[in-house]
Amino acid sequence: MKTPAKKRTAAELAAAVLWCALTLGTDRLFFRYDWRTPAFFVYKALFLVLAFGLVHGAVTLVQKLRAGDKFARRWVAWTLPYLAVNLVILLIVWPGIWGNDDLAVLYLARTLQPNSWQHFLTSGAFILSLMFVPMPGGVVLVQNLLISGIVGCFAATAQDLAEKRLTRPVRPAWFALVYLPFLLPPVLMHTQQPFRTTWSTWTELFLVFMLVAMYLRGTKLNKKELAAIVMLGTLAASWRSECVYYLAAIPVLLALLCARRLLRPLAVHDMRQPPGPHYKIWEGKRVPNGIYIQTEYHGKLIRKIVCNGDERWFIGSNCAVTFLSMDDCMAAIDRL
Repeated sequence: MKTPAKKRTAAELAAAVLWCALTLGTDRLFFRYDWRTPAFFVYKALFLVLAFGLVHGAVTLVQKLRAGDKFARRWVAWTLPYLAVNLVILLIVWPGIWGNDDLAVLYLARTLQPNSWQHFLTSGAFILSLMFVPMPGGVVLVQNLLISGIVGCFAATAQDLAEKRLTRPVRPAWFALVYLPFLLPPVLMHTQQPFRTTWSTWTELFLVFMLVAMYLRGTKLNKKELAAIVMLGTLAASWRSECVYYLAAIPVLLALLCARRLLRPLAVHDMRQPPGPHYKIWEGKRVPNGIYIQTEYHGKLIRKIVCNGDERWFIGSNCAVTFLSMDDCMAAIDRL
């Protein structure tokens, strides 16, 4: 029996609040802050948001694995081996490879103070990581988990795109080649270093990966993907001054997406189509009085039908159950 979405969200929020309350005790293992300062409430609020996201993500992942979602299974299958390699190396060099600048950030993090030289984002990443794992090595451990998840996403996406775009099937073992650049000794050692460059480089790399993957996928962007692009681009541009060009690149990118009609709402309507009984040209053919515009979301096809100006969305081929918008359709898929 499936739990209703609202009850599940409430349970996840309650778990996040409980986790945040527990940190009031575990923080004593590392922090020496004054809880009456504004910084305390700011970081606890951020921790609550991250804790809720982590709990929600874990529950969603388990549901997808039980439902047999291909991408979720591939992501786990590719993430765990690379994570195992990183954890073995971290165990050898525990608590990580630290430099003087990193130790300065760590020292100020104990009292929730930012380090301006290494950027306040680095201090924020340190403080929030230490609230999850309250020991100096906790920063590097959280860093290893995030990087391993990103590399697993690279491999899973490559396998997913190859399956959809290539006519001949490719053996899954070939996608282990994605590991090669990330198994080079300099990369593995860099993963154990809590430098600002480590956090900013992987943020930038993940942003570029998302853009390339979305381009190759060829389907329309949704609100979550657009928000992820803007957020990652802002972080990449802010974390290091060398990446400030992203502030100019993001508007140009959005303009290109609009021109290619991959960004909604411009992705839905073709304004060059003259009015008449035919709503849109689809693959070179005029569709009389209606059209199916399809995209893909979590492995499910979403189609749109337009009939006499009335628009409805449905999942797969089940046109008996329709939705008023694509967002409602995506929400229904999330509840599956």
